[in-house]
Amino acid sequence: MLPDDVPLVVHWHADVRGAQGLILGLGYPVYALFEKAVLRRAAKIIATSPPYLAFSPTLRPFRSKCHVVPLGMDPQRIQTDRPNGSPGSTILAVGRLARYKGFEHLIRAARSLPQAKVEIIGNGPCRPRLEREIQRNKLENRVRLCGYLPDAKLLNRMAQADIFCLPSIHRSEAFGVVLLEAMFLQKPLVSTSIPGSGTGWVNENGKTGYVVPPGDPDALAKALDRLLDDPAARTAMGIAARTRFDEHFHIKRCAQAVETVYDAAYRS
Repeated sequence: MLPDDVPLVVHWHADVRGAQGLILGLGYPVYALFEKAVLRRAAKIIATSPPYLAFSPTLRPFRSKCHVVPLGMDPQRIQTDRPNGSPGSTILAVGRLARYKGFEHLIRAARSLPQAKVEIIGNGPCRPRLEREIQRNKLENRVRLCGYLPDAKLLNRMAQADIFCLPSIHRSEAFGVVLLEAMFLQKPLVSTSIPGSGTGWVNENGKTGYVVPPGDPDALAKALDRLLDDPAARTAMGIAARTRFDEHFHIKRCAQAVETVYDAAYRS
């Protein structure tokens, strides 16, 4: 541990307690001893969103020294060589093909969206299961698993999409950084209201997109259909998403907020 006169600031991205995975579950009682010692020692703790801080059982005893600073992104990392595409019906999702991402619910939602094409970018252990889901629903012509794409190609694909969807179902999706990329590119969002996750806070329901219950293909389909049928709403929500990015998630704003917390820790 650090000397007592050196202030410690902890950046808390996600709880280990309650995380998915057998190894994490079995090992947590041992890890918790270290975790509690670090949090007691910390002068300040930075959480990434108000919902995550409010819900976290691990941070509950230490709320008095917790501060919220959202994750930020540098716009220089989100440059594309393609302008936004003309209005269409492409829904894009990005992420590791893992259970907590909820992509199977997006695939099932596509059954009710005959006018839409769905692209899912990413690799992971659930790819075979998702392929079977696509085949079972006879969606091979409208739902595509694109696999891994390097950042430049991914961002170009995102720029061409009409709607961005993050259908996660578990609090392992603590914040949804990929939402920030879509917001910068002025995409309307559809995400889920996972209890204690920041995703429903990053995406403001009715302003930057729609927030629906997790694990509900019908609710996903309804929200996506509303956007597909209303190009004006897509444009307005996309502009609102970019404004929210600039006001809350630009890396310069977040860095200034972190600096303020560090300064307070140093002076405490």
